[in-house]
Amino acid sequence: VFGLIGEGAGVEFLEWRRSADLPDPVAVVENPDSAFDWQSRPDLVWAVLSGVTAWAVGRGTVEAWRSAWGPLIAAAEAGAPDVAGAAARTLAKARPAKATVPASARRFAPMLTAAGLMEAAA
Repeated sequence: VFGLIGEGAGVEFLEWRRSADLPDPVAVVENPDSAFDWQSRPDLVWAVLSGVTAWAVGRGTVEAWRSAWGPLIAAAEAGAPDVAGAAARTLAKARPAKATVPASARRFAPMLTAAGLMEAAA
């Protein structure tokens, strides 16, 4: 690597490779409770939830959108409700037509209502 891009960039690249250990968003959606340690560093939790949210929004389906709530709930229950709440707001903004928030995600209702993303009665 050093011979191709130089020592400084090579060191940065190798460090990036060493620490590029985030799970696949699909694996996290499929198994939110064991695919990631939600009690790890908040920046890692943010990165994983951002990946899950981006995956769901990119798919654009009601099923993907509803399943993306699972990791947010797991993160909130594991002690990262602030990070999960920020991801919930992003996910709520991208709600497909006719999609409803899963009952298990109702814990985010006050925040989503205050942000104007959910009706108070919903």
